[in-house]
This record gives sequence, structure tokens and C-alpha cells, in this order.
Amino acid sequence: MSETASLRVGLAGAGRVAHALAPHLAAAGHRIVAVVSRHEERAAELARRLPGEALAAGLPADPPVAPVDLPLVDWWFLAVRDEAIAAVDARLDAAGAYAGARLVTHTSGAWSAGVLRRARARGLAVASVHPLFSIAGPAPSSLRGLRFTVEGDEAAAAVIERWLAAAGALARRIRSEDKSLYHAAACIAANYVVALLDAAERLFVRAGLPAEEARAAAAGLARSALENTESLGPVRALTGPIARGDAATVGAHLAALAGAAPDLREIYAALARYTLDLARRQAASGGGADPADLEALAALLQPAPPRGAAGADPAWEGGPS
Repeated sequence: MSETASLRVGLAGAGRVAHALAPHLAAAGHRIVAVVSRHEERAAELARRLPGEALAAGLPADPPVAPVDLPLVDWWFLAVRDEAIAAVDARLDAAGAYAGARLVTHTSGAWSAGVLRRARARGLAVASVHPLFSIAGPAPSSLRGLRFTVEGDEAAAAVIERWLAAAGALARRIRSEDKSLYHAAACIAANYVVALLDAAERLFVRAGLPAEEARAAAAGLARSALENTESLGPVRALTGPIARGDAATVGAHLAALAGAAPDLREIYAALARYTLDLARRQAASGGGADPADLEALAALLQPAPPRGAAGADPAWEGGPS
């Protein structure tokens, strides 16, 4: 499978990932000949946006209730929810859609190519390709400079990498056994950043900022921190009270959160404990806080003992008020 000729692609899924990536498959010269989805109308909508005359159809039933007339496909590209990959793989196989195919891929960051058991049992090359960028708004007009990770069988991974290289994207191979760890990192960098910005926005509003200003303030501050982190690295980019070893300010934060947003106090404390390690590394590099101040912060940030634990003081609140 070393040739770079156009492949006939069957697309399973018509959601955000499919809408984001299908045009770039077509732009690379591959021919999307079929789009199948649980919702046939969504498949038809996506097919209309693509060049050529792709067949739009509902996802084959399992087991098939009638012969499924799908065109010959070289590459089945599954852009479906993680929990649906195995079922879609089984349905396509049962419908005979894999007859004549050469490779099957999916776009999950969490699951390896091994979840495509039916395709692999048919002797097809399988791989996963995960976009390492957020797909929430408009689809990217270009993949140039965007990052993807690839894992799976060499023959299928090589096809994906040629497509991405032609589009100017950046591809990195990862090991199948590392996908869960990799995906946890991706969730922290994307999903949990969004959650933390929501928390910051809530607190800004609670502190008196108008809602529209609160969102802009949180996003602007985060943007500058991200830019500094990218250029300097996290240790040098760290600023704020923990980087300074300012236990009084952190204690005031904990007390304010205990009264105004107790659900966020635990999140704040857990993040502060992690940030303390960054501050220690900053101090060890010759800058940052006095180590004694950092140890005072560590004592302040110790988790509270479980209620009712032996020796625990029921009046202790985990820090000064």
C-alpha cells in the first residue's frame, strides 16, 4: 500500500469530526464515494458539501435486514463517537461493506486501532488518527500546522501520514498501549482548560464583573498565559502567589472560596498543590520563591482529614480563615 494514488473513501459518521476532516480528504485527491450515518439526513447534508456524487445512506442495520448496496470502498474512515466504533465496525462488516476494502481507520483519541476487531479479522489494515485540536466551532479551512497523532498497522498508518503530509499537517506516531495516557493529556489541555475558564468566569461575575467582561477577562488572561507557556515553558511562565510563595494571599483565596463557591475551593486547592511543584522547580532553577515560603504553602494546602477520622479536629477547615 505504498502508492499515493487516490483512494475511494467510505465515511461513517456525519458529525463535527466528519464535517471537519472530510473536505480535506477530498482536497487531497481521495474520492468520497459513500457517507453513512445513523441519521440519513445528516449523511445527505454532508454528502452535498463534498465534491463528486457520494452516496448518502443510513448506517446498515445489525444484522442486515436487506442487502446493502454500497459502492466499492478502499478506505473506510470512521468518524463516530468512541463508544460506537466497535458497533459500526461490526455493522459494516455484516453488511459486506468491507469487501474489497484495504484499510479501516477511526478518529478516537482514547481507543486504539485494535477496537476495529471485525476489520482486522478480515485482514484489513487498521489505524487511528486523532486530531489534536478542538473541533467545536467552524471546521478548519486548512490543516496546515495542525497536529494529529497516528497509531496502528503500518500499512494504514502510512496512508494517513501521506494524506496529512500533503495537507501540511503535523503527524506523530504513538504506541497503542499509550493511548489512554495520551488522551488524558489531551483532555487536560482542552476540556479541563474550558472547565477552568468557566470556573474563573463564575468567580469574576461573583466578584462584580459584568458577565460579558468576565468571559473576555478570563479568556484574555488565559491566552497570555498560554502564549508565555508555549514560548518559555511552564516553569518560567509561572507567575502569581504560589510562584512568589505568598501563603497569606493563597489563604485568603481559600477562605473566600469557602464562603462564596465551596465547590470550587477543592478544585483550587488541588490545582494549587500541583502548581506548588512547578514553583519548587522554578526556585531550583535559580529564580522564584524562597524554599521556606514554599514549604509554608505546602502546609497550608494539605488536604483536610476525612470527617470523623481518628485524631481529626472537626473544627479544622484546612487553612486559615
